[in-house]
Amino acid sequence: MIQSIEREINTMSKNIKGLETNLMKDKFVDEACPPNEALKELEILEKTIGKLKEKNETFTKVQKLMNITPAPNKELADLETKFNDRKRLWNDVDKFNKVKYNW
Repeated sequence: MIQSIEREINTMSKNIKGLETNLMKDKFVDEACPPNEALKELEILEKTIGKLKEKNETFTKVQKLMNITPAPNKELADLETKFNDRKRLWNDVDKFNKVKYNW
């Protein structure tokens, strides 16, 4: 059981690293990308991060039940921080473009 949980945690860690890598390239850093496209992709990513958070909470509960001290998931926290920065950036770019257009 413990080995299975550790494998799942390692798999989740790899998924987090992959999402973090994707967040730092392509549409999310391309200044020519229309903000609405980046925001749509960020919505999808936000749902994925939500699922990872739920999974992490489940792992934490299981570890506590097994009297294992769960380590905080720094990778997930870092991903959330980077995601929030990108989302704020693209929301601001979108607002700026709308204000500029209406002006």
